[in-house]
Amino acid sequence: MDRNNDKLIQPEEWTNFYNLFALPFQICDKDKILLLSKNDFKTCISSDPIFQNNLDFNKKIATSSEEKLFERIFNALDLNSSNFMNFYFYIKLRNYNRIYNILLEKEQEVNYQNFPIAVHLMSKNL
Repeated sequence: MDRNNDKLIQPEEWTNFYNLFALPFQICDKDKILLLSKNDFKTCISSDPIFQNNLDFNKKIATSSEEKLFERIFNALDLNSSNFMNFYFYIKLRNYNRIYNILLEKEQEVNYQNFPIAVHLMSKNL
C-alpha cells in the first residue's frame, strides 16, 4: 500500500488500494457484515475483472466443476472453517490470482487445478 516506502499513506496510495481491494470487497459483501459468505464469494469471483482477465481460469469455472472449484478455493482460504472469508484473505486471494496469472504466462504446465492447491499451500505461511 505504501508504494514509495515513506511510512505514510498518500491520498493516491489510499485511492489505489481502495479501488483495487476495498471497493470490490464491499460490493461483494451483500450482507454488509464485512465478511464474504460462500455465495458472496462465488458471485464476487465470477464477476471480478481481476479474475475475468484470466481466460484459462474463466474457461474452467464455466464448466460443470464450477461449484467444486469455488468450494476448493474458498475452503483453502477459510482456515478457521467459519464459512466466511474476511478482508485479509480476500486480499490474499487477489494477490494469489495475480501470481497465478504471471505463472500462466511463464509456465505452460500450470493449470487451473493448481490454483486452489497453491492458495492452500501459501495460506499455511500466513
